[in-house]
Parts: sequence; structure tokens; C-alpha cells
Amino acid sequence: MKRLYLLFLACLMFILVACGGTEAPAPAENTASESPATEAESEAAAPAEEAAPAEEAAPAESAGEAIVRIGWAGSPDTLNPGTAVLSEAYTLFELVYDSMYQLQPDGTYTLELADSVDVSDDGTVWTFHTRDGITFHDGEPLTAADIAYS
Repeated sequence: MKRLYLLFLACLMFILVACGGTEAPAPAENTASESPATEAESEAAAPAEEAAPAEEAAPAESAGEAIVRIGWAGSPDTLNPGTAVLSEAYTLFELVYDSMYQLQPDGTYTLELADSVDVSDDGTVWTFHTRDGITFHDGEPLTAADIAYS
């Protein structure tokens, strides 16, 4: 009985230690600049840096390519929307691809790539008019043939 009690206490202590966590160190301030500054520039910038906490900071200028990382538990089975099965793939498609329209939870739709839609009187023919200026990632314009293919 005493061994069982000691085993229980040891397990309990192990669980408490494992769940305890540690304090994260405070993030270090990055004082390195992207381009070297001359002494005159740094002296001129010093008063502005001191006044910065009192004012709202201006948004940083984009220096080029940005990377967005999104993590989730699964991984897509394919990057082809026509053959995808897993929900993880559709989550990725929402972030990467645009569609002609988005179906809303209430049954209505909002147009994305389309400017307008003409529906025939009998409801069997839908004509989508695409927005001008839509291009692929390589700069090629979107055509009706591209839409029909996909």
C-alpha cells in the first residue's frame, strides 16, 4: 500500500512539473538597421525616436517580398481543386484561389471574379461577365477559356 501511495505521489509530482512551464525571456530589442546610417542621419533621427512613444508610429514601408506562414494540423492531399478530397485542401484553396462567386450561409452569393451575372429565363444558362484587369501570378490575363477549363 505504501508503494502504491509513493507511486501515486511521484506521478502527481511529474504531472505538476510537466505542466508548470517556464517564464519566457523578454524579447531583445533589435538595434541593427537594414542599411548603415551616417552620423548626421543618426543625430537627426534621435529626436524623432524620443518623441515616437507619444505619437502613433507610421506604417513600415514594404521592402519587397513578404512571407505569410499559416499552420494547421493537417496537410492537403493535392493542390488541384478539381481532385481535392480533404478539408485541409479546401482551407488552402480559400487562401490561394479566387472563384467566380462565394456562396454565403444564407444561400445568396457575392461576386468575386465576376462583375455581373446574366441568367436565362429558364435558369439553365448563366453568363458570367468577368472583371477587367485580373491576371495570373505570372502576369497573363484571365480569359474565358481559362475559366471554362477550370
